[in-house]
Amino acid sequence: MSLILSGTDGLSDVDGSAATPAIRGTDANTGIFFPAADTIAFAEGGVESMRIDSSGNVGIGVTPAFKLDVNGTIRGRSDQYFGWVNGSQAGVWWAQTNYAVPSFQGLTSAGNVGDIVMQLGGANVGIGASSPVSKLQVVAQQTSYSNDLAQLIISGTDTNQRLLLGYNTSTDQAFIQATKVGTAYQNLFVQPNGGSFTVGTTDTTLFNNTSGNGVCYRVNSSFDVATSGDNCVILNRMTSTGQIQEFRYAGGVVGNISTNGSTITFSGTALSDSRWKENVTPIENALSSVMEVNFVSFDYKESGNSSAGVTAQQLQSISSFSKYVNNGLSDEDYKTVDYNALIGFLGKAIQEQQALIQSLTTRITALEAPAPTTPSTGTQV
Repeated sequence: MSLILSGTDGLSDVDGSAATPAIRGTDANTGIFFPAADTIAFAEGGVESMRIDSSGNVGIGVTPAFKLDVNGTIRGRSDQYFGWVNGSQAGVWWAQTNYAVPSFQGLTSAGNVGDIVMQLGGANVGIGASSPVSKLQVVAQQTSYSNDLAQLIISGTDTNQRLLLGYNTSTDQAFIQATKVGTAYQNLFVQPNGGSFTVGTTDTTLFNNTSGNGVCYRVNSSFDVATSGDNCVILNRMTSTGQIQEFRYAGGVVGNISTNGSTITFSGTALSDSRWKENVTPIENALSSVMEVNFVSFDYKESGNSSAGVTAQQLQSISSFSKYVNNGLSDEDYKTVDYNALIGFLGKAIQEQQALIQSLTTRITALEAPAPTTPSTGTQV
């Protein structure tokens, strides 16, 4: 091997290799060599450790395909910056020594914690997803609701306080759960500052519609449930008889609905304050009106339960009761009866009947009384 050393060309005509670098010290297999045209490489222990290729790319532990191509971990010691440095957007920082797990943190040029903006050009971010289909897609197996875990966990400084957003891959169902690890499941507030909340619909006027399905809670207004199916609301007491629903006003109980397993019972009082009423008049001819009502026993078609009462159509044919039958919104709707009004007529009918009974009793008593006798003859007058 020839070696040329001149004042014009310097050291030349020796390329060397990783095993025998062209320029080295006393260590025969560590130094600089020239593996190709316009390429500089560095060897350690007879193995290439870094090179600068003809395109100006730098590779550490790898043949470079980019300006800096590293096969391994990059660790900063001084400023701890890595990536794009431009004004206050100084770059990003991977840190493992200060945290229990590797961390990813944005830094400003002054070394302060800074914001991280990802995919500013509009592309998607995937965690566990090789081809994300939304701005953020998280892919992971989750097969339980009860282990305080989910695909996405939101927490405060106390990482045991968690909001779980997940999808149970074993039951094929999504879930939301507030929890505190090792303590208990927590309250979950929806729209705590106001605004309507709907389920199964985007319609907030269900209370005023003739069609549609869903649930809507309208703040300071009402809780609406609408369906085009057979049952709008189902209350199912599972294991024992007793109360199904409780009604309250201003925190006080005003009524409830209970079941004995086959029938239901309503317990409570109805609003009857005269200050809520107008056009108050006595009921007239209640007995004759009640005598026209066809009281019947019957079985409900859907449940098969037996009951007794009236039919809305027959009651509607009686002029005194027609206004107490509700036709619904259309001819196809089921008719309903105001049984409170019927109770009022029954009460008045009892009074009228009792007055008639009292009158007849008085007359019968007079007719059955013995005739008076004259004192002189002892004969009846």
